[in-house]
Amino acid sequence: MKLRKLKAVPLALVTLFTLTSCKLIDNIIGSILVNTVMDLPVLINRLDLMPSAENTNPTFVPFENPPSSEANRAELNYLKNVLVVPRDLETVVFNKTIKLHFDFEFSGEGATNAFHVIDVTESDLPENFRFDTSAFPVPITYKLALIVPVGESTILEGVTNINQIQTVLEDTPRDELVESIDQEPLNATMKVIARSAGKSKSKNFYFNLTKPLFGAMVLEEVFKSGYLINLYRIHGFNQENNEVESTIENVADLPSESENPLNLSYFLDSIAIPKIVTLKDLGDVTFEVTTNRPDLLFIGEMSKPIEDLDPGNELITGDVTVHTLTPVGTYSSEIPASVDTVDKLKDHLKSVDVKELYPYATQPTQDFSITITATCFGEERTETYYFRLQEPPLDQEIVDYAIKSEYMINKVFYKDTTSIIRTTRENMPSTPEKRMKVSYLTETLAIPRHVVLSDFGNKELDFSINVLGNNADKFYMSEQTDTLDGNPVTVKTLTPVGGLAYTTPQNDLPAFAEEIKGLSREDLYDCVTQTSIDVDIELSATLNGKTATKTYYFTLVAADIDVEIIDYLIDDSSLLNVVTYEDVNDDVKIQKIADQAKDPLNPYAIEHLVDTIVVPQSITLTNFGNRELQIETTINSDDPGALNFYEASKSATISDNLVTAKTLTPLGSYDASAVDPNNLTALADSIKALPTKDLYKHSQSVGYNVELNVTVTLVSGEGEPEVRSTTFYLKTIKADVDSKIGTAILDTYDIVNLIDHTDPYINVTNPPQPT
Repeated sequence: MKLRKLKAVPLALVTLFTLTSCKLIDNIIGSILVNTVMDLPVLINRLDLMPSAENTNPTFVPFENPPSSEANRAELNYLKNVLVVPRDLETVVFNKTIKLHFDFEFSGEGATNAFHVIDVTESDLPENFRFDTSAFPVPITYKLALIVPVGESTILEGVTNINQIQTVLEDTPRDELVESIDQEPLNATMKVIARSAGKSKSKNFYFNLTKPLFGAMVLEEVFKSGYLINLYRIHGFNQENNEVESTIENVADLPSESENPLNLSYFLDSIAIPKIVTLKDLGDVTFEVTTNRPDLLFIGEMSKPIEDLDPGNELITGDVTVHTLTPVGTYSSEIPASVDTVDKLKDHLKSVDVKELYPYATQPTQDFSITITATCFGEERTETYYFRLQEPPLDQEIVDYAIKSEYMINKVFYKDTTSIIRTTRENMPSTPEKRMKVSYLTETLAIPRHVVLSDFGNKELDFSINVLGNNADKFYMSEQTDTLDGNPVTVKTLTPVGGLAYTTPQNDLPAFAEEIKGLSREDLYDCVTQTSIDVDIELSATLNGKTATKTYYFTLVAADIDVEIIDYLIDDSSLLNVVTYEDVNDDVKIQKIADQAKDPLNPYAIEHLVDTIVVPQSITLTNFGNRELQIETTINSDDPGALNFYEASKSATISDNLVTAKTLTPLGSYDASAVDPNNLTALADSIKALPTKDLYKHSQSVGYNVELNVTVTLVSGEGEPEVRSTTFYLKTIKADVDSKIGTAILDTYDIVNLIDHTDPYINVTNPPQPT
């Protein structure tokens, strides 16, 4: 606190001091001091002991006009303001001690005892409140009086220094403090009387004693606090496992100017403004929030601990209910009626695909304002703040979404390399526990290398693909262009090669697929039935310098080519065979005829008695890992009554496969009832034993058409077996046994005879045959 400089004492006055008696000097100097000090504008000073709701460090508050007249009454708040007035001034002039003492008288209705006066010495004052005596032409020592307006309160009883005043204000519960200052206003007059060496002078000062406007003071703090406007931020739309991070950030610089609005992003930024806060020992502050653009906002409420809004706060207690305003623009019509809080909105957004939200998140820029009206202790204050909705920087969100989206992992089947098969979201191999099986040679992974995302404003993403663990040589790799969900895409294809040693073609998946198709089914089976291998592939997506990385997990497995095997075998001629009765025990003589018996207009001819049909019942496929074919056969004929087959079973090796077969021998008119049943060898032996004429007779029966309906099942260790059906067409015919007849004639009859020409009709002899 500074006093203004006193006017310099004239030299003549000093000369006078040397010529006058000591008594006279005392009176003259005292009179000068009294008149001079009483006219100083800073004779009285005002302190504010509670400049704010949280600050109790006293602050000097000058009077705009000295309250030395009724017209310039100054306001003093009970307990909050303190008058600082000199009590004693002392100086030494020419070895004479000059003293100036001040007394105070209070008047006004009810104001006589409305002040508590404390005398303090220089040593009692805080360092920052030393009384500045530099304005005096001579050294001055002093005492001060602290005059506190207390009204009827006794809260300062026994208080004798400024430190005790501060202690009382800091330690008294706020509700008691509020009760102490809640008094009716008083008009008070304070007479200051200055005395020195018998001289005295007085001066009146006028005040209005009022209760402090704590409400206004609290609101002043509220509107510059760290919790008035907060941003409840969602970091990304939709993360893995649907977990979306969120934070609460304080807005330190409130956007109070329309020319400098605070930028917000659609969906990602929610404004959080308290609805009601409870101030420790003071009560509640309520907030009303309105906006000029409610059509842009989803408005709700939520409750948050004050620590989340203002971690350093010590004034507010309990949880804080806040207004929330989330910019959604035209998406407001898509929000279900059940969504009525910002947290429910957050949960709703987690369930919506990012590409569906993107058009709404990139709506045109919009400006809007929010008006906050706060009320405390009956005081009200209104402020307006300004905001601008802009397209958020979503590059990171896009790469985060893309690297985990279902179009990252696709498959191509070798039979049609032009069709990309999408992976469903639930089947994405995003963890080691969800490894995707990829079959050797027959399946190809198709992973984007570059894609134009029409769902995200045609942004272009680049991807890098890294096969981990030195497993890159397990794949045939190529690149090709395609479209995926209507988006132009360059994909990298990775085909697990299994047991195939390949050199050509390079970087040409269709040509490589043709090479696979050209393999024999036996070679294909050998290549695709390799040991399973776990392979991990790391993918990285990049957009405008933003990167996201994700590892996907695969197991290379033996291909299921049952379809290829059975389709191949259904056309194999070994499904129908024939052998003559003379060779039934010689597997080498078994002839495969299935390919010759497929035309119903040209059935395959089977001779009565001579030919035996060998129809497999089971085949062990030695070239296909000893897989088993099971075969069922039914016989139909255009003349069912004419059917006369001898049936038997036979084991044979046909085309290196182990075959268990049913044999069918058309008997013609031969009666085989005497032959052991189910014994093809016995039947063959009985036919061989027939005289030629009997063989001829029984084998010349009328022929008939026969259909063999065959059902083939490839037995599978897992899943449903593959089943195919086919029909073979046969016709039984008379046997061609002419050569056997000729042989029989030669063996039975004399072919060469001698005739005696002298008696040609009588003398005929049979000489030894010239064989």
